[in-house]
Amino acid sequence: MCKPKEEGGLGVREVRVVNLSLLAKWKWRLINGGNAFWKEVLVEKYGTSCVGLVVEEEYVWPAHTSRWWRDLVGLDESNWFNSELSRKVGNGENTSFWDVAWRGEFAFRYKYPRLFSLSNQKEACVGDLGVFNTTETNWLFSWRHPFFVWENELLMEFLEDLEGFRGSLEVDAWWWRLEDNGGFMVKSMYKKLEGLMLEECSISEEQRRVLTQIWKSSASAKVVAFSSKLLRDRIPTRFNLLHRQILPPESSVNCVL
Repeated sequence: MCKPKEEGGLGVREVRVVNLSLLAKWKWRLINGGNAFWKEVLVEKYGTSCVGLVVEEEYVWPAHTSRWWRDLVGLDESNWFNSELSRKVGNGENTSFWDVAWRGEFAFRYKYPRLFSLSNQKEACVGDLGVFNTTETNWLFSWRHPFFVWENELLMEFLEDLEGFRGSLEVDAWWWRLEDNGGFMVKSMYKKLEGLMLEECSISEEQRRVLTQIWKSSASAKVVAFSSKLLRDRIPTRFNLLHRQILPPESSVNCVL
């Protein structure tokens, strides 16, 4: 029933997937700026870290956390939400240099743990370390001690990742990759989760084409639904009722009435 109509289903939304999609909208609202009163309440209750990309295993939350907050923190067990986010850095004033994945898929503290351990600027933002102009960006790093030879090679790789970055006067913001305008939409979240959580469709391309045309037909809904069931062999014939164990085995030889 929850499969799309073009795949032989009825297009009814799966409640569990809808719930996760709506919960993801709260997470988007939590991380995407704004000074709403409900965010201030969360900060007072759970600390300033709660308005970032919270991951369950990275934080220890108090025992009195609400059910809603526990669901929100444990939302991205398979990284399906965070994987669709990218950070658009403008002036760099609101983006952590080391803790946020703003250049590539991984944050620098995890990609270069050795350099992170040597940094004197672990809490700095991108705007604190970069001097931007129209042609290039100069980085002002401070390290605990001079680098060894092998650390210099690591530093060169690190600087290559930063090469080409140009700052701007725009405010930093999160970008939702599933939408062209970068804004979060429940519909695009549902489609992604639908592909991940619902069973894959086993129909052929020819069947998919015919089903699509059937549901576009001007015939009555009753006829369209019957035609779709017929094409997918979902009519409650005696054979199908036996196959699904709705009828007892002996009914195969006796009249079902």
